[in-house]
Amino acid sequence: MLNSKGTAGSINRGNDGTQQFNRTVNQFNQTAGSLSTNPASLKTKLVGLEEVIKAISDELNLHKKEVQILRSEKDTLESVLSMKTQDVKKTLTNEMSRIEEEMKRHFAHQKAENSRIQQLSLIHISEPTRQAEISYAVFCLKKKKRN
Repeated sequence: MLNSKGTAGSINRGNDGTQQFNRTVNQFNQTAGSLSTNPASLKTKLVGLEEVIKAISDELNLHKKEVQILRSEKDTLESVLSMKTQDVKKTLTNEMSRIEEEMKRHFAHQKAENSRIQQLSLIHISEPTRQAEISYAVFCLKKKKRN
């Protein structure tokens, strides 16, 4: 997650959490050390330990929430990427089908043109030449109209 400065907010919270954890551990160590020196204030020390435990518990709950948020974001991103992948596949499949159909039409058209040109060539080669007053182009047009 990015905060308003464009940096990862969860990383900053992680650093803050680490600092808070270190302070909590220091408090625990101080409390544990003072228990051995002053047994008269055992109740006060227990209250202090309860506070430390509560702080650690709160910090743990904060980290659990962050993990839940990150998992939720991961799931969302996976679903979005999956949908986009399916859309791209569908688009590419449709484009391939369209191109294949277009190629088939062009091949069929080319085959028909080749056949037509081959027939014209055979007719012109086998027929004798006409009189000079009819040009070759006019001859071809007349022949084409007959067919």
